[in-house]
Amino acid sequence: MRAAARLAATRLVITDVKLRGSSGLDVELPCFDRVTSITLDVYRARFVLPPAGDLPALESLSLRNCGVDLEDLLPRCSRLRKLRIVASAWKHESLKVHSVTLKELDVYIGKAYVKVRCVDIVTPKLEKLRVLACFCADDGFTLSHSMPLAKEVHWECWGLSDTGRFGVPWLLFCLTLKPAKLTLGNNPGVLHTLSLSIRNYSSVSLDFGEEDKDFGRTISQIPITKFQVLELVIETDGHVYGAMVLYLLGMCTFITKLVSNECPVNCPCDEPNNWRYQSISLVDLKEVEIHGFKGRGHEVDLLKAIVRGATMLERVAAYLSNPISPSKNGCMDSISKAYPSVKFDIYHEPSSQKREYID
Repeated sequence: MRAAARLAATRLVITDVKLRGSSGLDVELPCFDRVTSITLDVYRARFVLPPAGDLPALESLSLRNCGVDLEDLLPRCSRLRKLRIVASAWKHESLKVHSVTLKELDVYIGKAYVKVRCVDIVTPKLEKLRVLACFCADDGFTLSHSMPLAKEVHWECWGLSDTGRFGVPWLLFCLTLKPAKLTLGNNPGVLHTLSLSIRNYSSVSLDFGEEDKDFGRTISQIPITKFQVLELVIETDGHVYGAMVLYLLGMCTFITKLVSNECPVNCPCDEPNNWRYQSISLVDLKEVEIHGFKGRGHEVDLLKAIVRGATMLERVAAYLSNPISPSKNGCMDSISKAYPSVKFDIYHEPSSQKREYID
């Protein structure tokens, strides 16, 4: 790298290098005057900068399998626009990115390694953010951010975030906020979907402490709240999930997909069962999709509660894995007649044969 500095190179690429040793080794990163792009893939390297000097021309920096003190580096990069970190060997429990010039930030921290306990992002010009990492769900985790111009945010985190307030243990093991570009007339925009992957955890004994301490906080800490679609992927293991879904809807505004399964008779997950009569305001909800719908009593009750609270609802699509009985079809008929302004579509998966209820 010192030779590259002497040659006044404008681009530096070092890849597929593995340093010997069981722990990280300090490697000096020279302060290049003319380099505009740096790509470093040096396993176990911990890059350090000299006491004085800057990287005044650097616009793009990619770090893979190596580390650097971002608090020391970023203030020296007065033109940095893109920063990418792929850290399967990340040794820090914090991620701090403060930059007045950065426009794109892409971070991946392998979930098999250390959990991040602190995220601090202050980037007034940032437009695109992508963070995939394993975050701690305990009281020690902190998240702060200021990125007022961010338009595309992809945020995915894994970790144990659980609750026992709905009769049986539920585990939120993956949260993903993902963008999708769309065009309305001549106005391009970005639509964000919040996807929650939840599974029943009845087979494992968990000490919840304060109820819902982690479950709700994980959702409330996402870096953008202007998402339009809520996707719930629920591995029910046969349990009632209505109370949990209504709770999540109380925190969010728009749901398009649910995955449901039947629940055993007299299962404790249906306690308390007063969720069936709960009133919830969903004034922004326009479309609902339910996948794996079987027409069970608790599924119909949940659908009624959602439709009852969504005064601007336009469409409900239920995807059936198996044909349902005439009596259960009758339940759908009664709901559609009670709400004539809503279009009800029933699809029989996997053939996706559609039946419409339109009054």
